[in-house]
Amino acid sequence: MKFRILVTRPWIGYGLVAALVCSMLPAVLADTPAAEPDSKKGNLYEGFQPLEQSMAYRQYQRRAKNNLSKLLFLIDRFAQSKVEIIYDGFHFPAPQAAGVARWFLARNYKQQSPKEWIYQWCNTTIPRGKLILVKLPDSSIELGREVLLGELSALERVESA
Repeated sequence: MKFRILVTRPWIGYGLVAALVCSMLPAVLADTPAAEPDSKKGNLYEGFQPLEQSMAYRQYQRRAKNNLSKLLFLIDRFAQSKVEIIYDGFHFPAPQAAGVARWFLARNYKQQSPKEWIYQWCNTTIPRGKLILVKLPDSSIELGREVLLGELSALERVESA
């Protein structure tokens, strides 16, 4: 009798990576409005530094201004945060997720806008289709895409000011 090893879940690798990318990466295309900054703290979500004081923003300012730079900013923003990414029920620290997200972005980026990328890769898990969530330090849970779109909107507001 011969035994064959079957890989029954090849999607786990891609799904985990996609979830982690997305977790770095709020609501422009959704029906809900993007979050507004907390005027006392200067940031959108607990666990993140104020945008203009963050290392992610300083790194972004040194890059060419394009869609890829914005996605890298979002990844860097999460890498320096104190949040957790919840992907298919598993919790990952944002800095760990950011490393995987960078790798996934390098392999799969096809000149999409940041919003398209977020909705394609950072909204639901692969293949189960569960929503990707972000757990903030106060234990509140937000949709990953909403956090990403909120941070993207905040970046675009700062750029246009």
